[in-house]
Amino acid sequence: MRPRPPSEAIVTDSIYGKPLADWLSAFPLLRPLMEMTPVEWFNPAVAPLVQVLADIRSMR
Repeated sequence: MRPRPPSEAIVTDSIYGKPLADWLSAFPLLRPLMEMTPVEWFNPAVAPLVQVLADIRSMR
């Protein structure tokens, strides 16, 4: 099943009873994910940002 383009996405006013605006303010990466745009997120519990950036630079 292919993902729906943003123009066809199903939009609701709430997720698990919580208003969508609350989710978007609490989780800033949610909007670009909903719009299906590329997103980068680094988990600091896995590796510090400095290490992640060094790893990314070495892959280029």
